[in-house]
Amino acid sequence: HISLRMEKFAAFLLSFSLFLMLGSATSPAEVQALKNFYDSCCGSVWSSSVNWLVGDPCDDNWEGVFCSSNHVVSLELPSHGVCGDIPTSISELEYIESFILDHNSIQSIPVDLWDLPNLNNITFAYNQIQGELPAQIGNSIGIRSLNLQFNQLSGNLPQALSNLINIEAFLANNNKLTGGLSPSLSALVRLQQFSLGSNEFSGTVPL
Repeated sequence: HISLRMEKFAAFLLSFSLFLMLGSATSPAEVQALKNFYDSCCGSVWSSSVNWLVGDPCDDNWEGVFCSSNHVVSLELPSHGVCGDIPTSISELEYIESFILDHNSIQSIPVDLWDLPNLNNITFAYNQIQGELPAQIGNSIGIRSLNLQFNQLSGNLPQALSNLINIEAFLANNNKLTGGLSPSLSALVRLQQFSLGSNEFSGTVPL
């Protein structure tokens, strides 16, 4: 009987250990999102990509990937040679709070990125991002800092920008933005840094 109990206890310990190991792994969706990012954004020629594609992003400390409770909360790869188009699967990083990807050669951001619920800091300055800012940018209501300066953004600033009621810094100088500035921007009462110089705006700043 004692031997049987020991065998059951050993089996329990093994099962519990496997549970802990499996429970500590980053979710498959987040892992795949990072792999897609690597493939789509020139990962094979980054200036440095320590541990990328090896094991688990959180457990094995992929360079620039920061985690909390085995969820990706920040992606920080400034000046790494990141290029091309960020894939739509980046929206699978549902716990992410910040993207620090300045001084690269990124050309586009998927609309889905703006729907990520925990974003508070986006830094895409000094890239080659083209096109207009989408209305979905207004879905990022928790964002505090948005740095898009020195890109190739064009068109009008979307009206939905006024939804970003928690934003403290909005930098979009040195782009190709046009049109007027909406009076609704005055609703951004927490705004401390607001830079739109070296664009092609008309009219006055309503702040």
